[in-house]
Amino acid sequence: MYLENYAISPAVTFWERYAKWYDLWIKHNTFHNHVLEFLYKIVEPDFKVIDIGAGNGVLALPLISLGCDVTIIEPSDKMRDLLFQEAQKRQVHTLNVDPRRWEDIPILTYQNYDLVIACNSLHLMDMPFEMALNKVFSLGAKCILLVSELKDVKGKIKLSYEKYSLNLLRVFYADTSYAYHSLNEAYEHYEFRIARSLSDFEKNQVKRNLVFYNDHFWSKSNDLFGMYVWYRKF
Repeated sequence: MYLENYAISPAVTFWERYAKWYDLWIKHNTFHNHVLEFLYKIVEPDFKVIDIGAGNGVLALPLISLGCDVTIIEPSDKMRDLLFQEAQKRQVHTLNVDPRRWEDIPILTYQNYDLVIACNSLHLMDMPFEMALNKVFSLGAKCILLVSELKDVKGKIKLSYEKYSLNLLRVFYADTSYAYHSLNEAYEHYEFRIARSLSDFEKNQVKRNLVFYNDHFWSKSNDLFGMYVWYRKF
């Protein structure tokens, strides 16, 4: 049943193809440390948590290790493969994974949760960002944590939602650089991004923009992110 939905899902198809580059990025990047530092301050053992678009479990697995009951929503087969590999490394032996798209999950499926996390996921779905976020609020969780690159959600977020008040808005720059093991790997990634082969001239341009250190070719970048935290009023 789920596979039929995936076959017509541009978002899931994207992540199936992008998983390789996500894995490369996350192995050489500390972006999620900003989020984890905050989560460690607010979660407690036995918290019921939903992580929407959890990827390789970079946030979910540390929370499970703390004793939280985490439901992982991840519809991409290849992203789930990364999740299972990372869980094995961390010796996390029990996972609660929902392989459906957020769009396909009935609202009543997940009620009475302490925390819902949506980190860089809601704007990359088949449904509009505003609809995806409204669905998060409809779950009635005690706390909602949204993290997103600001340019992707500009003008789409309200500071006040029914039954919820904004507790924290933190804006921060984060390193979003990629590290490549070879020039050919860098060329392959750029070709994936533009959906065509690079010319020799373009390869030279890519090479000129890379910085070599620590045995890697780095494409350096920093982006502006927003961290939003809402708490239920009653």
